[in-house]
Amino acid sequence: MTKRTTTHKPIHAQPLEKLNELEEKIGHRFRKRSLLRTALVHTSYLNESGGKVQEDNERLEFVGDAVLEFIVSEYLYKEYPGDSEGALTVRRSSVVGRKQCAAMARRLRLEDFVLVGKGERSQAGGVKQSILANAFEAIIAGLYLDGGMRAARRFVLKMLGESTPEEVMADENYKARLQVLCQKEGRGLPSYRVVSSEGPEHAKTFNVEVVVNGVPFGKGKGATKKEAEQGAARNALGKIGKATLP
Repeated sequence: MTKRTTTHKPIHAQPLEKLNELEEKIGHRFRKRSLLRTALVHTSYLNESGGKVQEDNERLEFVGDAVLEFIVSEYLYKEYPGDSEGALTVRRSSVVGRKQCAAMARRLRLEDFVLVGKGERSQAGGVKQSILANAFEAIIAGLYLDGGMRAARRFVLKMLGESTPEEVMADENYKARLQVLCQKEGRGLPSYRVVSSEGPEHAKTFNVEVVVNGVPFGKGKGATKKEAEQGAARNALGKIGKATLP
């Protein structure tokens, strides 16, 4: 099978029809195109842009993560009126995880549009899951800032409606499972803290510790804080049965 290759031009040099193509996929015509452009810039690309690109998508991703959680939380609250907070948390976590966001990004073919440094792209031209997921959340933020919650909600619910069951359940959420267990046993909510981080700014590895009732109970490592938190929760769940929750 012949591998498909894609020429990646800087977003400021891409023809108008290329941006139109992505907007068509998203289902929204941006009034402020700079939001869409910025949403596609990974921090590793800034040093290779020759100063032509000044901002990466991290700030947008921060907003998009919150908007995505709100939209899904609102939807689940209305759809499952009998669910407890813990059950709703589990449902939400099953559809807004890193793997699910990356899967939806691939459905939009964001790998054809996102700008990354050479070191962040494989020889086959692939883009890391975390980069795709962040770009997807950054686009949600762009929609929210350009068209309000209505535009963001329409896009999110459309993408979730097109998700396959395999995509929805792709990421087993250990954080949600640990939270439900702690609440069930009256232990309060677990909290997570970054103990240390290693590596360059665009490729950090985070070491995270989960704390239950003020006592460290599990450790995890990952390329993102969310991934490391999942690892810490998984580690904590593995200890339960061998040790009593604090």
